[in-house]
Amino acid sequence: MKNKQIRLFVADVDNTLRGIHEEFFVKGQNSMTIAPALTKTFIELHNHGILLAIASGRPLWQELSRHHIDWNLPFQFDAIIGLNGGEVYDNADGTTKHFHQLTTDQIKRIITGMEPLSDAPMIYCSGYELAYKPDEVMISRAAKHHTKLVKAKELSDLWQNPTAKVLYRQADPARMEEMETYARAHINDETISSFMTTPENLEFQSPLVNKGTGLKAYCDAHSIPLDQVIAFGDSENDMPMLREAGWSVAMANAMDAVKQATDDVTRLDVYHNGVGDYLDTHLIPLLEQNH
Repeated sequence: MKNKQIRLFVADVDNTLRGIHEEFFVKGQNSMTIAPALTKTFIELHNHGILLAIASGRPLWQELSRHHIDWNLPFQFDAIIGLNGGEVYDNADGTTKHFHQLTTDQIKRIITGMEPLSDAPMIYCSGYELAYKPDEVMISRAAKHHTKLVKAKELSDLWQNPTAKVLYRQADPARMEEMETYARAHINDETISSFMTTPENLEFQSPLVNKGTGLKAYCDAHSIPLDQVIAFGDSENDMPMLREAGWSVAMANAMDAVKQATDDVTRLDVYHNGVGDYLDTHLIPLLEQNH
């Protein structure tokens, strides 16, 4: 990226900026925050005039809007892309734009269509998660994100109102792979797409929405050429964002498909400040040279 001009940094949160693997919680080695060194790097980028953005499959209300506080940053992120691009917060004017929710008919088709493999879907409502037959994986994930989890009385409760996406969580990776294959063969069409965000997480959303469209919406609003964006990610739902960016970087812990589709790969993984190490050795020297 020697000759690149960068105006905007954007990165996925979970397993890119911070690690969330179960075994690290069990061992008490993960506090759901970022490395202190990465906080310092963000401040340095901010002082150089680089815009900073984060992106996640989670909604804004589920910790995203307060990550700058949790991570000891003295400023809010310039942009926050939530729900895989279904919503975009712009700190310049404090507004949030929403895009392409699933209709009640689409939600019903997803949930009834997936019943042969799983009858335990979950959706995001306003300020809480609604799940039918919540299992230990759902309960532990909700607790980690300080999120209220409500148990639906009937499966049909999940398709009463439009929502951004439908989620299935499964602790067995082999079972999840079977579910993903089934979804692509029986559910996906021009109005519904499915993708894995972790080996335990399968999501359904409008194909018109992804982190790439969220990034593009913010850049268009601020006349930022996509070629002047550096993006980091680790999983399938990051790939549209990585493809849009002028310089894309996969984490050392990323899925193989992500590594193959990016311009570079970090030297270190998420648990060893891979993003910070990359920025400190590649982008910041470039900014100082051009200062």
